[in-house]
Amino acid sequence: MQYLSLLPRTPLPVSLIALDNPSSDAFIMPLTTESLHSAQASEFAKYGSRRSVVHSTKGIVSCTQPLAAKCGIQVLQAGGNAA
Repeated sequence: MQYLSLLPRTPLPVSLIALDNPSSDAFIMPLTTESLHSAQASEFAKYGSRRSVVHSTKGIVSCTQPLAAKCGIQVLQAGGNAA
């Protein structure tokens, strides 16, 4: 199911919105991420990357386009989010 790959890998409960097909109505199926993948043994997952892990309590905007990043920052500053 392609929608499962879009869920964050956190231990927080999430709801999955899935579509039978593009013309049908959506249905909501409550899930926890534990039912999708097993928890990591370490505090933080080890990533094989040269990029640093970044944590924030005020929000993060990440993209390759500077103008899109500025727009995202303005949305966060205005109290919005991407959820």
